[in-house]
Parts: sequence; C-alpha cells; structure tokens
Amino acid sequence: MSGNDQQSFEPNHLLAEVIASHFHGARVVETDGAQVVELGEGMPSIQCVVDDMRPDPPYGAFIFLEVKGGRLGETGALVTASGYGPGAQGSVVTAGCNWACAFGPVLLTAIGRPDLIRTQDPEVEQFEARVGARRYRVTVSRLDRSMGVGMEEVEGLRRALGGYSALTRAVLESGTVPATRSDDLVALGCFMGTGRSTTSETKLGMGDWPAAAAVLEALARRHAGGSGMRMLREWAVLEPLEPAPVLTRDGLQHTLNILRACADNPRSEAGWCGARHHGMRLGAPGGVVPGLPGDMSWFLGTIAASGAGPGYGLAPRPLSDRWWQLADAGCGARWVLKLADGTVWLDSVACDDGFQLVAPGFLAWYEAWLDNAVRQGGPFGRWEYRVDSVYKLLVNAAQENGVDRLPETVTRVRTHSPEGRPIGPCHACEETYARYGVPPRCSSPPRKVRLVPAGWRWPWCGRPRQAARGAGRPEPLRFHKVAPRRRRSPISSTRTDRRVFRRRAMTQVACGIDIGGSGVKGALVDLGTGEFIGERVRIETPQPSTPEAVAQVCRAIIDRLGVGPDVPVGITFPAPIVRGTVVFMANLDKSWEGVNVDELMTRVLGRPSHALNDADAAGLAEVAYGAAKDVPGTTIVTTLGTGIGSAVIVDGTLVPNTELGHLEIDGHDAESRASTHCKELLDLSWKKWAKRLQRYYSHVEMLFSPDLFVVGGGVSRKHEKFLPLLNLRTPIVPAKLLNTAGIVGAAYEAARTAR
Repeated sequence: MSGNDQQSFEPNHLLAEVIASHFHGARVVETDGAQVVELGEGMPSIQCVVDDMRPDPPYGAFIFLEVKGGRLGETGALVTASGYGPGAQGSVVTAGCNWACAFGPVLLTAIGRPDLIRTQDPEVEQFEARVGARRYRVTVSRLDRSMGVGMEEVEGLRRALGGYSALTRAVLESGTVPATRSDDLVALGCFMGTGRSTTSETKLGMGDWPAAAAVLEALARRHAGGSGMRMLREWAVLEPLEPAPVLTRDGLQHTLNILRACADNPRSEAGWCGARHHGMRLGAPGGVVPGLPGDMSWFLGTIAASGAGPGYGLAPRPLSDRWWQLADAGCGARWVLKLADGTVWLDSVACDDGFQLVAPGFLAWYEAWLDNAVRQGGPFGRWEYRVDSVYKLLVNAAQENGVDRLPETVTRVRTHSPEGRPIGPCHACEETYARYGVPPRCSSPPRKVRLVPAGWRWPWCGRPRQAARGAGRPEPLRFHKVAPRRRRSPISSTRTDRRVFRRRAMTQVACGIDIGGSGVKGALVDLGTGEFIGERVRIETPQPSTPEAVAQVCRAIIDRLGVGPDVPVGITFPAPIVRGTVVFMANLDKSWEGVNVDELMTRVLGRPSHALNDADAAGLAEVAYGAAKDVPGTTIVTTLGTGIGSAVIVDGTLVPNTELGHLEIDGHDAESRASTHCKELLDLSWKKWAKRLQRYYSHVEMLFSPDLFVVGGGVSRKHEKFLPLLNLRTPIVPAKLLNTAGIVGAAYEAARTAR
C-alpha cells in the first residue's frame, strides 16, 4: 500500500486487531470511539491509538498504548512504540507487532497468565530487585533497533552495557525510582538512543520520569559518536513481593528528594502547584493533639506536623470542633478531615467540583498522594484535583491582552494569613508574571498587595470564614467575581450608605439567586458592568428541598445581602419554567412540579420576583456582558457539565426552555455522548471528546444556522484543549462569566422584566 492510500483503512482499529492477534482469547471492542483490546475478565485492557503516521517514505507509525485495569490498577501505564514498513498500513502492523511480540509477553507473565501468550519463544527475563526498602519481582523484555548501522553494532552496545536488561537494572540501581505504597503492579519503560546524537526516555506508570531519564542520558553520552543511531528499548513490570514498609521520616524524605528532582523546572505543574512552597521537605514532628484520629496523630507526632503533601503542602489546623483543614489545594479548594470518623474530603465548591469523599483516613489520603506522585511522573500527579483555573485565567489574560497592557488591568487586593499577617502574591501569580515579564508590585508595609486580573479576587484572600452554624461540613472558601476596586462597599451599616444603596438600586442594581441541588447562591449585581457588588452569599440547599424550605433560604439570602424593596430579584432553577411554573424537576424535591415559582417567591420574599431556567440565565448573561456581547443575530449558549444545557437568544430576545442537550443524534441522547460527565466517566482524551463535540455542534449548526456558539460550564476554563479541534462554519468561543453567569443572568432578566 502506498502512502497516498493510508486513509483507506482505520489505523486505530487495525492496530488493535494486530495486538489482539498475539494473545489467546483477546477481543477488540469499541468503547466510545476508542479501540480497546480486552484480555479477559479481571485483566488489564489496552487502548490503542496511532498517534502519527509518516505519509512519505520511509513510512512510519508511532503508537500510544494505554494499559489499565487488573493488577495494574486504574493508574495503569502508558507505552509508546513505533514501526516502519513499505507503506502506511505496513508501518502500523509493524508497530503493533513490535510491542505485542516484545512486551506483550512481559505483561502476561507479570500478571500470571503466560498461557495466553501466542508469540513463539518470547524472550522474557525475571529477577528480583529492591526499590527503596521494598522487594519486587521484575519482568522485562527488550526491543533493539538501528538506523544507518548494522544490528551487530547494536548487539555490541548491548554487551558493553551489561546485557539483556541493562537499562532497567541501571535505572533501578541508581536509586532514582522510589518504592510505591500500593500493591498494584508498576510499569517501567526505558529508552536510550546513542550514536551521532543522544536521547533518552523513562516512563514510570503513566508519566515521564525525568530523574531516571537523566541516568540513561548520561549513559548514552558515554557511548556517543560515530554514524547512525543505536536504539535500545526495554519495558518492565514490577510486582511488589512484600507489603510496603511502615513509613519512617527518613524513608519518606528520601522519596520526596527524588520527587523534588522532577520539580526543578519552574514552568512545570509541580512548580506552581506547591513544591516551591514546601520544597518537598518535611517539617518537624509536633505534639499530639487530643481528639485527632490515631493515624493522623501518629503521623503528626512521629513523621511531620507540616511540609510536603498534597496541593500546597501539609498544614493541618482546626476549622471547628468537627473539622480540620489538612492542605490547601489552590483555587479556593482544600482537603478537610472529619473528626467524627476520620474521613478526608475535598472541598472544591469554589471551583464547581463539589464536596466529595476522597479517602477513608489520613494515612490513606497521604499515601495515595505519594503513590500517585511517583506513578504519574513526580509531583505532577494530584489526587482528584484539576488544573488551577485562576492560573489559566492569568495566562489567558496575558496572551489576549498583551504583557504591556496586563499591569493596567490589575487591581490591588489586601490579603492576610489566617493569623492576620500580611502575605504576598500567590505562587500562580508569581509564576505567570515571571513568565510574561510583568514586574510584581507591592505597596509599603504593613499593607502588601497582590496583582490579579481586573474584577477577580483570589479565593484565599481575607480571613477564613467559620463553619456555618449547625452545618455538617466547613463552609468552603468562596471564589467570586467582584467589582473593580471602589472606595467602599455600597452596602454598609451606616445610615448614609443605606441611602446611597437605595439610589443605586433603583437605577442599576438587581439581585440574582441561583438555586442548585447542593447550594443556593445569591449576590447583588451592578447592571452596568455585570459584576458582583460585595460578597456572594451561599447557603446549602435544605433537605428535603421542598418549595417552602427553599423559598425561606432565598429569603435568608435577601436579608443577608440587605436588598432594598425596590431592587428587582431574579431566580434561576435547574428546571424548565413555563409562564412562571415548574414543568418537571430533577435536582430538587419532586413537590416542585406544578408550582408557580413567581407566586411562591413573591409571597415569601415580600416583593415581585422573576424565575427562569438556569441555562437560560447563563445565556442571557453571556449576551449582555460576556462572550456574546454586541453580537447580532442568533447566539446559542451551551453549558457542558453533567448534561448539556442550552440557551437560544435571537437579537437579545430569549427563546426559553430549549433542551438542545436532549437532541437525538445517531440514536443517542446528545448529552449521554458529549457531556463533560461522559468525558470524565469514560476517561476520554481531549481529541476523542472533541470528535463527539464536533458531531453534536455540527448537528445543532445544521438545525439553527446560528451566528455564534458560546461554550460554558467548568470545562470552558480549558477551552484551549478542545475548541481549536472543532471545525464549524459558526464561530465558537468560550464563555467569559463562568460560575457567575447564573446569578448575573437572573439579575439582568429580573431588571428587564421589572421595567
């Protein structure tokens, strides 16, 4: 087959078929567009991707194999391989055979199923090795190649290095690989190229491992020179033969020292995610605190009371008589420990990631972070936490506005530590400004300031709030948009300021309330700018979430905000609203169905109110203040999350209660195939998910021929990952208002309705 006909076959499917043919009983299945080789029940699966193909001679294919499940656990391993052939198809076949013949037997031998190997006389070596203080069985095989020289020279290099598993042994003996804490198998991949140039690569689990790669790089340089290239590749699977030893302070610090070697690059995730704060160093052990769980008390008393740990590092402190904070995760999130049962939770409401149980106890939480850091490529791995949206916001601001303009768009914000001491800029800010050449600015003591994009306040600014009275969990740190710096808040306890507020309320202020399944949020909105005035107030949704109970919460929010009687109030619901009435309800109590929300809220709040669907509110906000401002014609705003919400606005007029997420496409409900929840559930890559989004947006484009698509939801913070992959006639842009859109849109529509 020539290079021109490479589109006549499906590369990923062909690759999967080639790999499956090397294992007894294996089968190829398509899982949400991905080609997966299933080895059998309870065994790992292999997702096959042809990453790139060289279309001209010499034809080549470069493949990624993601091996997960079974004894490898959910972390799994990422394997790369390549192959060359007489054409495009031949190169894919060769790449698949290279891995399946050389390294497939390693996998099956390591998991105890050599009976499934179809390759004749596979070359697999096994030996025992100690990694740290833990003993492992190592199963390894090799794949050597050359370019421009004969294979005899490659074999000569093999012998000079020490034989069959020389690269793996060199890495293990170097002390650069720390022992893991779990009982899962661990994959270790080593590659070294030497000759006219040198190169090296080491993968531990799913991530690159720079510390060990440096060992192979030094080895390659010692054997460099001459013409052509000698390429040696090994793949090993490590099986723990004994339980992980009890943590000791010295042993843990040794592992952290290795991790620190991966964090030296200030541009790495490890740099801005906390490694620089604690230097991967353990603080001194502290005294035992009564009332703490036994495992946490032991760790703090014998290992360390602070220092290296998840997020910005271990810094335990009491929040209330029921909760302790363990570590700051950044972007308004934190890990907290529940004293009643010792469980650990991630409180990330400020980033729309909710409040979720992450570990049954303190040690399980800490060891999971440590093991994940090792297997994911150093401190780059974080347990159940996403990319820092604030950091991304800064980067995007610098790229969109230009470095020279960025200092003009920042505002000064006073920040203090929990003890009241002034503190400087957060690390994400420092790193971003350093990258783009923006000089940081600070006022004279005792006030220190931090530079932030205009209108944004960092979630960790100010003193931490106390837990809500009677709440079963600590109140989360708030992440909210605020108005640019004013002399003082328009809401005050002074009589003069109340008069000022009434004047503003009649002209350009409205109140928005966003009702959700977990919380009810409200704020005053400056209708001139679409920004919050003062603080956002959040109260947890009552259980059961009956109409009367939720209405009373809305009344409490109105009272806490000090909303005057002349201020319009808009309320969003996670449900269709037809002429003020709830048609059906999914996220609140079913007793809402058939309730006239406008009448209920007018009675309880003591003022007229206007209810609308939450997606419709977000769409109106984007048209009035955000990404669709001043765009004529038809704008379709979609929110990608658990489902797909939609709003259609034509020349500023809302077409209410559209449910474009429930369009049937290819026999499926659209949101069941293309929502963010679907991406996370199936662990889809950005590229694979973008293919589903392409099918969805192309269909909506065909039906409506809009002038603009706006994409909202939490994932819109990462729009650079998927929007450039879409090919549409209609412009498509990320939403700008993010998690403020519901409140802002509700306030905007209430003000319009009240005119």
